[in-house]
Amino acid sequence: MIAAAIDIGSNKISVLVGEIDAGDKLNVIALGTAPSAGVKKGSISDLDQAAAAIKKALSQAEEQINGQIGSAFVSISSRHAKSINSHGAVSVLTRDNKIDEYEIGRALEEARQVGTPEGYEVIHTTPQNFIVDGQSGIQNPEGMLGYRLEVDAYVVMGLKSNIMNIQRCLERINVEIDGTVVAPLAAGKAVATKEEMEVGVAVVDVGEDSTEIGIFLNNGLWYTSAIDIAGGLLTSDIATILKVPRDEAKRLKEKYGTVLAQNQEGEVTAKGFGANRNVTVSKQYITDILRARTEELFEYVLREIKRSGYDELLTAGVVFTGGTSKIPGFLELAQKMFPANLPIRLGAPIRTTGEHGRKASSPEFARVVGTLRWGLQGHDRPEVRESSGSSGPFWKRARDFLKPLLPY
Repeated sequence: MIAAAIDIGSNKISVLVGEIDAGDKLNVIALGTAPSAGVKKGSISDLDQAAAAIKKALSQAEEQINGQIGSAFVSISSRHAKSINSHGAVSVLTRDNKIDEYEIGRALEEARQVGTPEGYEVIHTTPQNFIVDGQSGIQNPEGMLGYRLEVDAYVVMGLKSNIMNIQRCLERINVEIDGTVVAPLAAGKAVATKEEMEVGVAVVDVGEDSTEIGIFLNNGLWYTSAIDIAGGLLTSDIATILKVPRDEAKRLKEKYGTVLAQNQEGEVTAKGFGANRNVTVSKQYITDILRARTEELFEYVLREIKRSGYDELLTAGVVFTGGTSKIPGFLELAQKMFPANLPIRLGAPIRTTGEHGRKASSPEFARVVGTLRWGLQGHDRPEVRESSGSSGPFWKRARDFLKPLLPY
């Protein structure tokens, strides 16, 4: 089954087309990117500008498949979401009291019936623990016998207006939404291994406007959070302190930026604001600026992990991903600042193949890769109801998506 995914970021738009092969690898058929516009802090700020930017990335991908993309899965920022722990319980109604997918779906649906705040809608219900006739600690009750099925679940609710604005934006370029996934779940799907998600891991996606944190245990999403310190703030620090345009600050960060190297020698010159004003600065000063803000980022991430209450359960530690995690010295600085007994690694999308698979395996594409994998894998578990962004049964939408790709 072939499908598409779109990541609407504040720095760039990414479009991915692919399918899951027999070895559970994501075969990437097409990858399109374009500079972002009309997007601020994970939400649409200008429909026309955002639609035009998405269209550019979409057109790149469509050229690679020689067809038209009519629908896609879309990620949404957790900064526009609320979460709650919930509980659902049902009586098993099958004649032989055998628990099947339908009974599991009923229990999850009961867990979804929480007091949703006004303006929000449920987009994910992740099981944390199943209970069969009082026996807890069950990860997958399918096939078991019992009279009563209960589930402890983590329910994620998305801001309706944010989802609707994304939907309206895509409608302008004739693209329907197959489903929405919260960004930390998407990032985790891309960069964390099954064993890491089983034993406990925090996936930290450092984007342009926000850093999003997802904590996974027992193969499920248990906690999400977002903080405002991210890659864009590192660029802003250079621009503000040196009084240079943002584009020039971004160039300095990308060409000379590191957060660990000490006693760097040499100076660089940048074009500043004002008439014929150039700024000469040492490479070490650029490092000091970037390091200070990155240290603050790590402090906030560690604080959020502790606030979750799951910090002692992260056997696999923390996986950092996102474009900013590629800055030289990022991993080494994280290892210095986080507890010595907490494993730390950088994460790029894993299990990607195909003509564009190598490019898609960069940390900056973690979210779009995970969004596509989430969609192709059937949303983890059957859910009784989909979000309002959906437009019909998934198999029908996937079939409609395939039509333009078929040679007949």
